Amino acid sequence: MPSYLLIAIAYIAGSIPVGLAIGKIFFGIDIREHGSGNIGASNVKRILGRKAGAAAFILDVIKGLLPVLAAKHWYPIHPWIQVLTGLAAIIGHNNSVFLKFTGGKGVATSCGVAIALSWPAALSGAGVWTIITYATGYISLGSILSAPVTGFLIWKLNHYSLPYGLFGLMVTLTVIYKHRSNIKRLIDGNELSIRDMSPRKVANSKSAEDAEKRLILASASPRRKELLATLGVSYEVIPSAVDETAWIETIGKVPPNELVQQLALEKATDVLRNNLGAVVIGADTIVVLDGEILGKPFDHDDAHRMLTKLSGKCHEVFTGIAVVTESYAGSDVVRTLVKFKDWTSDDIHAYIRTGEPLDKAGAYGIQNRDISPVESIEGDYYNVVGLPVEKLRALLLDHFSDLAPAPLQPEIDNK
Repeated sequence: MPSYLLIAIAYIAGSIPVGLAIGKIFFGIDIREHGSGNIGASNVKRILGRKAGAAAFILDVIKGLLPVLAAKHWYPIHPWIQVLTGLAAIIGHNNSVFLKFTGGKGVATSCGVAIALSWPAALSGAGVWTIITYATGYISLGSILSAPVTGFLIWKLNHYSLPYGLFGLMVTLTVIYKHRSNIKRLIDGNELSIRDMSPRKVANSKSAEDAEKRLILASASPRRKELLATLGVSYEVIPSAVDETAWIETIGKVPPNELVQQLALEKATDVLRNNLGAVVIGADTIVVLDGEILGKPFDHDDAHRMLTKLSGKCHEVFTGIAVVTESYAGSDVVRTLVKFKDWTSDDIHAYIRTGEPLDKAGAYGIQNRDISPVESIEGDYYNVVGLPVEKLRALLLDHFSDLAPAPLQPEIDNK
């Protein structure tokens, strides 16, 4: 078999989203909409249980193992081909062609490649991972620290050959890069420990229904607080300490719908850590114009810039919504298409002087119809406000029916 074909097959094999397939085929869910939103074995275990997680891990290992074994069979004296085949499988998992070049963190697939290149090194790395993970409680820390150990041993046991050294270096850097948000949470003391949360089995909501019925909104947004208060829901507010600016580097790399969903889950989980037994709601809203994400304006000039861009055009509003407990995590995302009025510069300055734009994504609000720049919308009105009530209601009804608000009619025509 030509080496280029073998490497291409390794990439395709690595691209197979095993965790996603297990969730959809056997549980009828999209694993990306739950937990951390990752397709890897850790999130599968967290959401679907140990057996599903173990199956995802083994199959992800096989994705890296078999292509490299094939390379060693056809090219036994060509380490560069073996290493490139392994890297192709890992890149496939991390940047799957089936998932618009997104994917997991590549730990299990890297493990499979390591086994094929040097099983003693892989075994030693697994030992390091086990010790660190169970000593600290952090899976991410075990993965981050075991990667360089495994990479170095592969290099050493292959007589310090250059291809294996470069493989070890690239895998280590990839694992660290893929875990950069985990590293930040570890430094801040906000990383979730395996001791803190049990598997969140979506298919069996009994444990979630038995959770203490204390509802927390993990947001300081006045609009979200007002909406929940209007619905007559009994809740308390504990704002999340998640630094949203840390996610700026993911803009352009992660689709907007996935970004807001991940942030909503991150916010809810952050508050849950210190409020075990509660039901926590997380939400995040962004405005997207022609692929550009518009956050909250820094000042009047920034608000004018945003509103000028939006004037007379259609844009998208995405809100990620998440509901989490110790034993359950559900999330979803809502999209609304918004058409802006064609405002002059004077109209924009007058609107800015009202103070409305300065604390809102996209520098505008829809609630005050007398001064709102919105001409029309297609979709959920309350999504533009910042809390898609019907989606939240659906998430709560599935597992916490006594906490779910009554249906709420939109205040304006959606067309």
